[in-house]
Amino acid sequence: MNNTFNGIFKKELNEFIKYKKNNGFNYKSQSYCLVNFDKYTVEKNIESNALTKDLMIKYIETRKSITNRTKNTYASIFREF
Repeated sequence: MNNTFNGIFKKELNEFIKYKKNNGFNYKSQSYCLVNFDKYTVEKNIESNALTKDLMIKYIETRKSITNRTKNTYASIFREF
C-alpha cells in the first residue's frame, strides 16, 4: 500500500509507519487504518495537530462498515501512534 498522506499529521504518520517497519512489523493492514484517518482529517479540514481521544473516537465512529473488533483494533493503533 502506498502511504501517501496529505493531512495535518502527514509527517508523524510517515515517521510512525517507518518506525514500525524498521522494527520488523509488516504494518500493511494497520497502514490502511492510518491512510483512511488521514483522508478523514483532510475531509474534515482538521487543522489542529493535537491528536485527541475525541478526534480518534469521531473518526472510528465514521467507519460504519467495520465490526466492533476492528474498531478496537483501530483504537489500539491510535494508542501506539
